[in-house]
Order: sequence, then C-alpha cells, then structure tokens
Amino acid sequence: MLHPDDRLTFTEALRPPAGHRLDCAVGATYSLDLETLLAAPAAFALREVDTGDLDQLDPMALLASVRLHADRMMVFHQAGQLSVPRRHRLFALLERSVFAVTAPLRGIFHPKLWVLRFEDRDDGTLRHRVVVASRNITGDRSWDVVLRLDSVGDTRPSRAGTGLGGLAELVRALPGMSVGPVEASVTSRIESLATEIEASRFAPPPGVDAVRIHPLGLAEPPAGGPPFPAAVERLLVVSPFLSGPLVSRLPTSRATPVLVSRAESLDAVADAVERFDTRVLDASVVDDVSAAVEGGEVEGGEDAPPEVTLAGLHAKVYAYDTGDRSHVFVGSANATTAAFSTNVEVLAELIGPTSAIGVDRILGGSGNGSLEQLLVPYRPERLSDEAGGAPSRLQLLRRAIGALEIEARVQGAGTAFDVRYSQTCPESKVDLPPGVTAVCRPLTL
Repeated sequence: MLHPDDRLTFTEALRPPAGHRLDCAVGATYSLDLETLLAAPAAFALREVDTGDLDQLDPMALLASVRLHADRMMVFHQAGQLSVPRRHRLFALLERSVFAVTAPLRGIFHPKLWVLRFEDRDDGTLRHRVVVASRNITGDRSWDVVLRLDSVGDTRPSRAGTGLGGLAELVRALPGMSVGPVEASVTSRIESLATEIEASRFAPPPGVDAVRIHPLGLAEPPAGGPPFPAAVERLLVVSPFLSGPLVSRLPTSRATPVLVSRAESLDAVADAVERFDTRVLDASVVDDVSAAVEGGEVEGGEDAPPEVTLAGLHAKVYAYDTGDRSHVFVGSANATTAAFSTNVEVLAELIGPTSAIGVDRILGGSGNGSLEQLLVPYRPERLSDEAGGAPSRLQLLRRAIGALEIEARVQGAGTAFDVRYSQTCPESKVDLPPGVTAVCRPLTL
C-alpha cells in the first residue's frame, strides 16, 4: 500500500487500455495549468497518428488529432485558479473544454478527479476508468496519492467488482457549478457518463474488497462531520494542511495516532496535535514544500496559487484499523474544517483486511522503499495568534473576479479589432482596493 517507488504520471493515468481509444473525459481540479492539461490530448493524438517513424509524422494530422481529443475533454476548475501559459498559440484548442466553477456552499471547488470512457477500436465496446488524486492538474513535483480504477466488463449486479454510485452524483453536479453557460451537448455527455458510471462496476486494487466514493460539499454537511468513526485501534493521517478544530475531531486511537504534515501546518495547530506522533517528510529525501508555498492552503481552504511549483507533500490519506478490517480514504480533502464543510471535495474509501491495507502495511516499516523511511519525527513549535495564516486579500480578490460571468464583444476597427468586456450579471460586483488594477485580455488570438 502506498509504496513510494510506485510512480504514475499524468498521461499514464489517462492512457487508454490496449486496443481502445478515448471517447470522453471529465476532469475536476482546484487549480489548472493549461500546459499540463494540453499534454493529455497531445499524448492521445500521438497514439492515433504515430507511425513509428517521427520523420514520417504528418504535423497537420497530429494537430487535427489534438483538436479532436481536446473536444472530447471537459475539465472543471475553481474560478480564478487558471494559470496563464507562457505561449498561447495552441490553447485555443482547449477553449471549449475548460469550465470555471464555484462551490455551492461558498467554499472552494477542490476535487482532483478524472472520469474517462474508452471505446474498443474493433467492436465499439465501452470501458470506464476513474482516477482519484490529491494533486491538481499542474506541473508540480509533490508527493501525491493516485487511485486508478478500471471497470470490469460484466454488467450483472452480482458480478465481481465494486459500484461507485457516489461518483455519479458529483459528475452530474459539475455543469450546475459553472460560472458561465454550459452547452446542452456538454451537459448531455456528462449525464450519459454519470449514468454509465452508476451501472458499471470497477475492479478494486489488490487487497481491497470494496471501494466507496464520498463527494463532499454538494449539500449541507452532515452534523457528524467527517465520515470516520469516533474511536479506532490505529490511525494514520497524511495531510499537508491542517486546522485545529478538524484535527481535534479526528478519531481517538488505542495506539498513538500518526499525523504526517508540513512543519508550518503542525506549528500552527500545536495544541491540537499533542496526542499525535507527528512527522514530516525527511528533508534529505525530498524538498520541503514550505520553500515553494506562499500563503498556501489554510483554514479558509486555499491552495497555493497555480503558478507556484510545489515540492514536498501534497498527498491526503486517512487510514484506520478496527479489528481485522481497515479503511483507507484517499483524495482531495485536507484535514481542515473547510474541506469537510464548505468545499467541494472527493474522497475514495478503500475497505479490506488489516493484513493487506492496514496502517502498518501503509507505513511499511523502516526498510528501503517504505513510506516510513521518508518520514522523520517533528515536534511542533507553538506560534503566536498573529502567526496563523489566512487567505491573502489578493487570493480572495482573484477568486472573486474569476467567479464573475464576463461577456466579450468584438468590433472591427479597420484592419484591427476592439474587444469590450462587460458583466452579464449586474448584481455581481467586485470592488478593487486602492492601488489595484485589473487588466483583461484574450488568452488566445
């Protein structure tokens, strides 16, 4: 479980099975880097047109294939968290594929998810894949956790595999969170995909008996808080960002619970983590994320700005043992109040025997290649009240502007043209602080 030497790249996670082509892909992320996203349709396109000889590769055929695959993708991101690429020419291919959204409970849109449909090249049979991650669609180099689930062919309710009904609920809700209008064809494709996910079953990972998907933040949160029991035998939590109230609500554990986080996060909630065996990533093994993050995710639920390249911890894991059974949650939710109340998040719950997926199996002892080998003990230092983080005014302003529905009108001006921008919803208003200027321009021309 969670072996550090198991690596899965972005394009590998989305790569079609042998003999299949991509038919439809729905992605969800907090921050979105267009250069990283463009790697997906480019990789799909290369598989379609590659003749084995780069000298014989037709650039026009490749470009047409990239456009085709980009049109099959629909990616939803938090409004205001789209990074501007250095080069703009090819990004017009993604204009119909990217949708800015806001969370219905006034938190942030924070899931990291892909739902894909593949078509058999010979007989047209459909297969599905679900990828639940803890990292955004960006080029960061952080330690991540990725769960990939592929559908099994048989469609009988009694067949092997596990259902993912909760996932369909989140997929269906995506168009309704969009800041701007969503074409009926997009909504129809998403509804079709959600219906197929409900009817499909997926092969769980080795050692796992069942998988459940928990979408968070689509409706008012349950009074009980996170979907964990009050008491367990062993507990492991991995979360780069923390808030004291949520940490205090984590299950009590017969054995000393283990909490892996960033030094800055542990310092900010020192009193709340006294009962934990607190650890951080060994700086001699990986770069600490604190060197790269400026105003990262805090109680308000913010991630670092998308232009910041993270290095260090970005995985989110909640694992506990009860008797001979264990539950492991992976996904986007940090151990913060916002994650389990107002944010839109997704967690995948893996259920299986403790001997296969328990806390000890995850940590893996002190041997080479184990997760435990990457960790060192850390004693939090109490910070003053003023030292606690909060979303910066610039981050809040950026999010507010991103949530506006803006209309562009193009008018010819001789050999050039003018673009006039206006809000389509007059009651939405953003007041710029003194000294702050906002500039709006097309990304692609």
